[in-house]
Amino acid sequence: KGKEMSSKNTIRSKYDELLAKFQTDVESSPLRQDSSEFQNLLTTMIESFLDFKTKIHSKLALFSDNETLEDLSTSAIKFLSFDYYLALMIAKKQAVTVGDPLTKNKLRIKFLEKSIQVMMQFMVSLQDYRILDEHLCKKIDKFEKTFHPTLEELYSQPSGSEDLSGAQLKRKQKIEMYQKKKELDEKISLIESKYDEEAGDDDEKLRELYLLQLKQLSYKGINVVEQILYEVELLNNFTSKAPPKVEQTNEITQEGRKTDPTGYTEKLETLN
Repeated sequence: KGKEMSSKNTIRSKYDELLAKFQTDVESSPLRQDSSEFQNLLTTMIESFLDFKTKIHSKLALFSDNETLEDLSTSAIKFLSFDYYLALMIAKKQAVTVGDPLTKNKLRIKFLEKSIQVMMQFMVSLQDYRILDEHLCKKIDKFEKTFHPTLEELYSQPSGSEDLSGAQLKRKQKIEMYQKKKELDEKISLIESKYDEEAGDDDEKLRELYLLQLKQLSYKGINVVEQILYEVELLNNFTSKAPPKVEQTNEITQEGRKTDPTGYTEKLETLN
């Protein structure tokens, strides 16, 4: 039992280290996002996260089918945030070595679409464990394709509600989400202050804190999906207006796969 606890603490420490490195090397990086240096660093971070995901899912089997939230250990609950951070990193990926703007935009769209899929996987995981707020559950259930939502679906008219214009509905729902996120922020701050004051081994408070933090990330995640969808829409407009360069595009696409230091177009296509 002592070895099991030690192993869980080691895994949790490793995850904390990965998150800290993500904060300093990715989110707070002074490097330009379109620089080779930043993209190489980002690739290394994504690889580290994917290796960690393989470890907790395949080697340690911390999660299994048909289990409930009550079946999860407190330390395992924290790992449910994994896909949220992975999605943020994938959203920053781009092929800096490809010179052709059309091909570059197409590759960028692929990364953004994969980011949305991973972010929705995060949301669905929370929904499966009944962590996700009912407000967001209803929103996700209305998506025709869960992992490929559209901008229109993000702020669709709920059944039985008053008839609002698109702009009014979007504003109303954004205010609702802002208020819910603000409530979560206040609850988290309160629990964190109590947790700091009391013994650091209070598992019940730590569990409650992790669940609230996951809900907090879910509201941030919906906003991230919206921002990405706007960028995808913009890039699609650019690519559709670009003059056709069939031979050159195909050639550069193949070259891009060889020279892009990420090599992640294929890898991310198979990411579950």
